[in-house]
Amino acid sequence: MDILFGKSKKNKNVNNLKVIVKPNKGLKQRRKSLESPIDVIYSKCCCCGTNIPMKPDLSKFKCGVCHVTTILKQIETIDTNIIDKDLVCSVSYLDSIIKGCLSKVKTQNSNDKNEKYKALEPISRYVSDCFHSYEVLERSFLPKSKSQSHTLIDYQELENFYKLLMKLPTRRPFYRMLCACNDLLKKPGNALKHIRWLLIIWEIPFVRYCLTSKVYSKFDSPEIRAVAYELTKRCICYLSNISKTDKYAEYIYCLKYMDSDIFLSNIEKINLYITYQLTRIMYRAINKNIVKDKKNDNLLNNSSSNNSNSNNNNNNFETSNDIIRNSEFGNNNNPNNDPTDLSPASDPLIEDLWNITPEDIKTIEIDRGGKTLRPKGFKFKTSQYEHNWHIQSACKLMLIMDLANSKRGGNPIENYNNISMNASKFYNTMLDFLDNKQDFEVWRGLDVGNRLSLLLTEWSAPQNQNNSTRFSFCNYPFLLSLGVKISIMEYETKRIMEYQAEKAFLSSLDKGKTIEVYFKIKIRRDHITHDSLKAIKEHQGDLLKSLRIEFINEPGIDAGGLRKEWFILLTKSLFNPATGLFDHIKDSRLCWFPINSSSKTDDKNHSQEEYYYLLGVVIGLAMFNGNILDLKFPKALYRKMCKETLTFADYAELYPETASNLIKMLQYTGDDFSNIFCLSFEVSYNSNVEVNEKSKKSKKSNIVTVELCENGSNIPVTQENKVNYVKTWIDFYLTKSVATSFDRFMDGFNRVFSNCKSIGLFNSEELERLLCGDEEHTKYDFQMLRSVTRYQGGFTNYTPVVGWFWEILENWDYKLQGRVLQFITSSNRVPATGISTLTFKISRLGAKDSEDLPIAHTCFNELCLWEYSSKLKLEQKLKVAVTESEGFGFR
Repeated sequence: MDILFGKSKKNKNVNNLKVIVKPNKGLKQRRKSLESPIDVIYSKCCCCGTNIPMKPDLSKFKCGVCHVTTILKQIETIDTNIIDKDLVCSVSYLDSIIKGCLSKVKTQNSNDKNEKYKALEPISRYVSDCFHSYEVLERSFLPKSKSQSHTLIDYQELENFYKLLMKLPTRRPFYRMLCACNDLLKKPGNALKHIRWLLIIWEIPFVRYCLTSKVYSKFDSPEIRAVAYELTKRCICYLSNISKTDKYAEYIYCLKYMDSDIFLSNIEKINLYITYQLTRIMYRAINKNIVKDKKNDNLLNNSSSNNSNSNNNNNNFETSNDIIRNSEFGNNNNPNNDPTDLSPASDPLIEDLWNITPEDIKTIEIDRGGKTLRPKGFKFKTSQYEHNWHIQSACKLMLIMDLANSKRGGNPIENYNNISMNASKFYNTMLDFLDNKQDFEVWRGLDVGNRLSLLLTEWSAPQNQNNSTRFSFCNYPFLLSLGVKISIMEYETKRIMEYQAEKAFLSSLDKGKTIEVYFKIKIRRDHITHDSLKAIKEHQGDLLKSLRIEFINEPGIDAGGLRKEWFILLTKSLFNPATGLFDHIKDSRLCWFPINSSSKTDDKNHSQEEYYYLLGVVIGLAMFNGNILDLKFPKALYRKMCKETLTFADYAELYPETASNLIKMLQYTGDDFSNIFCLSFEVSYNSNVEVNEKSKKSKKSNIVTVELCENGSNIPVTQENKVNYVKTWIDFYLTKSVATSFDRFMDGFNRVFSNCKSIGLFNSEELERLLCGDEEHTKYDFQMLRSVTRYQGGFTNYTPVVGWFWEILENWDYKLQGRVLQFITSSNRVPATGISTLTFKISRLGAKDSEDLPIAHTCFNELCLWEYSSKLKLEQKLKVAVTESEGFGFR
């Protein structure tokens, strides 16, 4: 409403005013719009994926988040920028233009910069025309040789093209090219139906180097970095959305056969982008601390005298840079809590953060305005990144990279440089400072604190906006390092154990009888297999409780050491060849399930299946309780446990000699293939059958022939189907023939981990390291272990006995070093996260010399030493202790 002040007609006194209230027209219009609402539809931005409300008759819209124009309806327009249809990006043509322009500059002999720029203008015009049109890029840098038939781009020619531009005496053509790319990415239109042009822009060198603070070349400048950053974020967004298009399969194929160096470079670029976005989040947190410090300073200044107060007010005004930073990073009006994009060159504090390693973040000191900031214990909260579209799009693209990585390599007859990358190549070390417990709870859907706000968001959102799924880094576990995943699993297993203990305690109160809060197993050392498996079978409901082991007629209370020893002794007994549970492959020295192609289930097979079930429970218990086992399984087992696709490399690891023969068969290209090999789709193997002869059991070799497919005995192996023959051969030995045994094994494993979701965070490589640790094959890094060792009882790192101990370890061979580690920790294997994470203590038993042997407390990884008089005596006593001990005594 409008409020008017006027004089009263009856009383013309100036001070006598009356208020005239008139309805506001704008308010009437708003009321009318509420009574008859306009139809609104929501369309997703083609770049960042934001849902934008708009009228249904619009043909395009511009996103207010990423500033990209999305075309909804194609309208025929006349293109005023007529470009030659035969125009292509070519190294040879660019080189000829550059030579012509440079020769023209030399003939001018002028020091006028404008004249030189005019002479080089044809280069700028050429690259600008090429990179303004996706159609030109689509027909450029095409593979020329047969060896490049599996790639979409000739990366060598593309690299040479960019190098030519960056060797010019001016950066103008290169900058014009970047600007042309940016214009194309901001208004892509029909270009999103293609992919090659996007990959060409993605390979521009500054797309990567704009995310670092290092000076790349003389071309490096804030302007170039700013435009390159715009290219980076839009390329990542478009590529992350490619899974929704028909070009997805083509992109996966390109990544599958991409050169390993280029593939690794792509992974590093995406990880750099994620790291940069997380650095911005940290910067905002630091900036808030700065504002708080300024407020505290103002309060202190206000408590001083009036004169000093007035002087301090003049000195406390923010500079223009501070105002800009505070407005960008402290703006709460942005629903996504996402500030205006800045490149690393835009703020000096972000450049300082880039020079800091993740290991230094806990003690980071940043000087700004005479103040030092120490964000000790800084953790990334879910509220800081769950609505960040930069991080979400980068994680989606990294998911595509991880999927392609699982398809790389594995083909024995392909000579492409496309090896599969290790899991560690995908790790982002900045996520080591993630609040992993909160992120994990969001992933599990148990974040009770934010559940109400989530419901309110869903109720208030339109029907075509999907807000039910919250972002969590646990959805992209390949980004999380092994240490983070282990801490998440420890958090979940500890919570499950506490719940089981509380449940047992309440049940004992309710029923009036004692119920163990632990899963206690009492065993005899001479009957460890029988007693252990019997206890596990009789206490299926107690498997999720904290495990406690007691050796009958032996002293000792289990605080972790007895449990470690029990796991090692039990697995060693189960994998003994005499048990017949596993085949021991001589070529690889690995264990595998025995081949059993028969579907018959007699008493013997049923008994063996129970053993596989109980073995799965034992391995599950070891992981659930955080113990390392000495297993000799191939990688195929862990890949099957993680439901990953098996490859030829998995078979070759288990059966190397047979794999070598299969490779020779695949490489044979002669026309007489069928006559040379005379193979059909069937396989023969030795089946050892137990036979009773005069009350003695013996094994008799029996040759069994099985068809690899239906009517396989009548299907000859030829040049055309030999690859399929190898696939069915591998599938038989690794899957079909061991299906029954493996399924029972997994039933036992899942009996422990059925309610533990964190197991899904690990891939096969990490699962093997989690279960078996890292086995050192040559020498242990005792220098690293010494740096993290704690001393008690008066010992220090400089005590003579302590120094002798480390010198002795360094001089001993690998086998004796492993014995020492097993004597102190019950295992000769290093934890999955490295020897530096092993808690290790050395304590003093007495201040005098002694004839007694050293003592180990495996529960606490503690070695107790006497003050021996000489290094030789210490070495003799230590060798006897580590080689002759077993349990709580000697062998």
